[in-house]
Amino acid sequence: MSWPLATSLSKTYLGAANADDVEKVYLGATQIFPSGGGGPSYDTATQALLDAATTDGYTAASGSTLTALDAFITELKTEGIWTLLDALWLPATNGDSDFATYNLKDPDSHQLTKVNSPTFTSGQGFTGGGTAYLNTNFNPSTDGVNYTLNSAAAGIYQRTNSKVLDYKFGCVDSLGYRIASLWNRPSSGNFAGINSSNPQSSGLPNADLENIGLNYINRNSDLVSIYADGVLFESVTQSDKSIVNEEVYLLGANDKGSLAVPSSDQISMAFIGGDLSSKASGFYSAIQTYMTALGTQV
Repeated sequence: MSWPLATSLSKTYLGAANADDVEKVYLGATQIFPSGGGGPSYDTATQALLDAATTDGYTAASGSTLTALDAFITELKTEGIWTLLDALWLPATNGDSDFATYNLKDPDSHQLTKVNSPTFTSGQGFTGGGTAYLNTNFNPSTDGVNYTLNSAAAGIYQRTNSKVLDYKFGCVDSLGYRIASLWNRPSSGNFAGINSSNPQSSGLPNADLENIGLNYINRNSDLVSIYADGVLFESVTQSDKSIVNEEVYLLGANDKGSLAVPSSDQISMAFIGGDLSSKASGFYSAIQTYMTALGTQV
């Protein structure tokens, strides 16, 4: 049936699924016509997160945080970082604490497990304390693609640093090989290792690393380095190496299946992937821009 057009044609812009749709009133009946615009268009990785949240019943990031998230992912792709990552977690979100556990690279895999209720703060991330920690469910030996024996990186963006003896993240397997991030040791500074054995003696001793912001351990062949806020902090040769065979924990270390030296600090982002020695500046710029958009940068 055709409806005669009303003498007075009313047009309003809808605030629902499509803000550009035009509502035309025909003698009391309403018909919606697309105006040629459309809703926001997100990167495919961002859209995959939103779709997963809908399926899982989680509250997704929204508003300016969602815009910043999409820009962060886009920037990582532009900088050539995205393809080097195996897993990327971004707990700093205004979505709920479940949305904060997604792996941005693939929301259907390696989702963080919240163990003993780490504290979630919107826009900031997860805070440890006591026996609370996060299991990445990522084992470099079995899950690594970009992460290999001679090309590996793992790190975090942390908002706080208690400057006590603790692990911000890491793991050690039955053979003694590890991803270690024991920094600010009261007696002898920091040490770090990745696919390394015994970083206690072969690590990077220096008590001056502030630790807040973006910090990561990188391996390029036998060269193991710490990068802090986009800048090389120091390097050491660690030639005794093997791909570590345990799941990586955040806010503590996985010592052959048990939580070791947990941290009470706050983690906003974490990642695991291949060698990022040439990407330090771009990575820092991307995450710092994101955190600044949320107003929670350090």
